Amino acid sequence: MTKKSTFSVLFFLRTDQPKKSGEVAIHVRITINSKSTSFSSKQYVHPNDWNKSIGKAMVNKKRTNTEAVARINRSLDALNVKIQKLYERLLDDQQYVVPDDIKRIIFGEDWRKTLFYYCDSYLDLNRKKVGKTLGKPTFRRYELAKERVKVFIKQQYGKDDLYMKETNLVFIEEFMSMM
Repeated sequence: MTKKSTFSVLFFLRTDQPKKSGEVAIHVRITINSKSTSFSSKQYVHPNDWNKSIGKAMVNKKRTNTEAVARINRSLDALNVKIQKLYERLLDDQQYVVPDDIKRIIFGEDWRKTLFYYCDSYLDLNRKKVGKTLGKPTFRRYELAKERVKVFIKQQYGKDDLYMKETNLVFIEEFMSMM
């Protein structure tokens, strides 16, 4: 039985910090299972040119540049599509997603490092020490441990690697019981 999650994307105006021109930032709120995060879309609009019910810029006959409205709405639509696709991909990869995961990816933060990323970094760091402060047999045990973890992950999870977020005490206990 899979648990259904609630997911929504909302565009709203941040009216507390208007520019001198009167324009305000359009912010994005991502909500997943009652947890939310928000950030600036880096788009600005005058509050009179905003349709709150649909979360889009609109043409105000008195003041709005039609091209500017179209550009803003295209940008918001593209961001919405990107967020939707990230959510679906993360859900497929991890089975559990929090809004900050999506936000971090959008801002280019490399938060999804895997177990073997850290294993390889550790091995690279210690490879330089072999023969100096680290014996060859000890280093070989490190490599062997990595290979055993790789086999365990393949057997237990059917994957080639796990995100660090997927590892926990249960993972360690299961691995140790396999040894």
